[in-house]
Amino acid sequence: MIKKLLFAGALALAFNTMTAQVQVWKDDFEDKDISNWTLLDEDGDGHNFIPYDPSIAQNGQRNYMSSVSYDNDTQSPLTPDNWAISPAINVTGATGLSLSYLVGPQDPDWADETYTVYVSTGNTKADFLASAVKFSENIGDDPDALFGELVERTINLSSFENKEKIYVAIRHHNSSDMFLINFDDVTVKATTLAVSDVSKTKVSIYPNPTTEVLNVSAGSKVSAVEVFDMMGRKVSDATLVDGKVDVKNLTKGAYVLKVTAEAGSTSHKFIKN
Repeated sequence: MIKKLLFAGALALAFNTMTAQVQVWKDDFEDKDISNWTLLDEDGDGHNFIPYDPSIAQNGQRNYMSSVSYDNDTQSPLTPDNWAISPAINVTGATGLSLSYLVGPQDPDWADETYTVYVSTGNTKADFLASAVKFSENIGDDPDALFGELVERTINLSSFENKEKIYVAIRHHNSSDMFLINFDDVTVKATTLAVSDVSKTKVSIYPNPTTEVLNVSAGSKVSAVEVFDMMGRKVSDATLVDGKVDVKNLTKGAYVLKVTAEAGSTSHKFIKN
């Protein structure tokens, strides 16, 4: 997984303006289940998006949502027009909306895979094709992807503010005789949620600065805590025990604690002394 320096800039901006990105919806495919996505095999070849477990994961995780343009069993090329359409994503009251995801070829020597991501308030193919919010590329054109890495993409969704729900569609098309394209961590974020959701997401950490332990207080159940350095690199998947995070093994300096709770995710700067 490639962490762009933009992430560090976004963190700095978030702290300077006292705002934080909140996770509205995410699918990381770690449950190996994509049954909540609507799948369309528009080319009719019997192949579609699948949950895929590579032998060596590229981003520290184990599973992707993937589509093929070559059939290894028959050793024949495919011409996919495969669609994966997300379930409805509730964005009521959210502002500063964005969509991010990871994408990459399974084999960098066979990387000329074309895909398009669409976002719409409707969930039909016609809705997506008519949407002005879309992003298309041949992933083989990105040199970073040719190192066998998943690369991150972000799409501005500000045009969907004041909407009730949105859908995301991922389409694998205009490709043939390559291999496999992988998608991961499809995430919708916001900088502001509806008032009722913000109160549920409210998180505080203390003491700050700290030498050994951070206490974490949240308005809803916390499912994960992660520690990043100020360049946006994850340095620890921390463990929350009795509302406390052990940070004594960190070197002295500034860090970011990302707290994921039932109502969303927030990020908090802290100092380790």
